Amino acid sequence: MAVTGAILAGGRASRLGGRAKGLEVVSGRRMVDRVHDALREVTASVVLAGGSEALAAALGLALVADEPPGSGPLGGIAGALAATGGDVLVVAWDMPWVTADVLRPLLATPDGGPGAAWRVAGRIEPLCALYRRSALAPLRARLRAGERRAREVAESIGLAVLDGSALDPRVFASVNTAEELAVARGQAPATIDTH
Repeated sequence: MAVTGAILAGGRASRLGGRAKGLEVVSGRRMVDRVHDALREVTASVVLAGGSEALAAALGLALVADEPPGSGPLGGIAGALAATGGDVLVVAWDMPWVTADVLRPLLATPDGGPGAAWRVAGRIEPLCALYRRSALAPLRARLRAGERRAREVAESIGLAVLDGSALDPRVFASVNTAEELAVARGQAPATIDTH
């Protein structure tokens, strides 16, 4: 079954004054468009997980609701898995420097586990990761238990971890505050080779 790309666009953006983070422009393009292009290059189709119907329509994407509503990024991942019925490659819409080259190695991981994520600078990157269909049940269980920390849940469900020590950690930088937006607008990370 083909992998679906999922742009994680939920959240209230409270640390960015309520502005829709992914619509902010970095290096001449909206962050959501950068993420969409990267996912479109490596997946069969792309959906918007969270966000609004207006945004989904403007991007020409199907909207997938968080499961359950208001449950943060993990709810967006669970919603995308449930709606598509297959594997999903997720990227948060506020990660402007993720490229198709960063995503391809995730897709190349062997079947059989719940998915794969990079580990960079000692930390797993759960919002730029592959979640296989088999991850849905454990994600739902963690959400029912009230767990919301994506990094901890991703590690606890056993995602395969790819060594990202050769990657520039800024590739996975997310934009949550005005200061982070200013940094993202100031400099793109170095081009990387993931092969």
